[in-house]
Amino acid sequence: MEANVKKIFLFVLGLVVIHLSGCASTPAPVEERGATTVVNPYVIQKKRPEAIPLNENGGGAVASLLDLSDKQARVGRLDAAAATLERALRVQPRNPLLWQRLARIRLEQGRLDQSDGLAAKAMALAIGKQKLRAEIWKLVAEIRHQQGDTEGERAALAKSDALGGSSK
Repeated sequence: MEANVKKIFLFVLGLVVIHLSGCASTPAPVEERGATTVVNPYVIQKKRPEAIPLNENGGGAVASLLDLSDKQARVGRLDAAAATLERALRVQPRNPLLWQRLARIRLEQGRLDQSDGLAAKAMALAIGKQKLRAEIWKLVAEIRHQQGDTEGERAALAKSDALGGSSK
């Protein structure tokens, strides 16, 4: 019986040694792989993602999605337009124009609370974009109007006018 225990112990010890010897091997240095710079492969550097430029249409894929969403909304396919805008937001989540357009779609769908929250998000991201902020305030005025909040509607239109937007 004691012989069996020793055999099992030696077998397990052998497995541990084999496993540890595999872990102890080091990768070839970067220089030997043809690179010109030395990189420590064991250091994981956490970088903050680069900010995406927030131009009016977002460029490239976002511009195509924005155009598609506009077309879908024009023919009354509001659910499809909202889904397309949500796809664009996965590409550029900090683009205030996309949030504003989604807020407009939600307003057209009658989802006033959701539209209000999306407009607030657009406003928070549109810092330094006076024209877009004025448009967002007009949207907020429409939301307030549909909610029956005439004072809120007037206040939002006043803010739009102050930013250079022209009221209805």
